[in-house]
Amino acid sequence: MAVCEGLELASQLGHSVLEVESDSATVVSWVLSQGPVRWDYSYILRQACRLISSASIQVRHVLREATSAADFLANWACSHKSSRRFFSYQELSRGLLGILCTDAQSVPYVRR
Repeated sequence: MAVCEGLELASQLGHSVLEVESDSATVVSWVLSQGPVRWDYSYILRQACRLISSASIQVRHVLREATSAADFLANWACSHKSSRRFFSYQELSRGLLGILCTDAQSVPYVRR
C-alpha cells in the first residue's frame, strides 16, 4: 500500500512532521483506524499506525485531482519498471515539474 511505503520512507529519511493526502477514503479510514480493515491489509496497517503514532502526521482524504503528482510518479514507475526515488528537483521530468508548479500556485489541475 503506497501510503504505508511513503510513511516508511519518510521515517527512514528522518522526517517526523508530515501531511499525508490520499484520494482513497477507504485507505484514509483504515489508516486512522476508523473503519473495518481487510484481513490481508492488517499487518501493513499496523505498521502505518506505529509510524503515525511515533511522529506528527496528519492524514486526510482529498479529491482525486489533488493527487496528480503521485499519479504521475506511479505511471512513470510502471512504464519504466522502476522503483527509483527522486531526491531533488533536478531529477524530475518537465511534466512533473509543471504539475508541481501549478499546485504550488494553487492553480486547479484538470486531468485529461
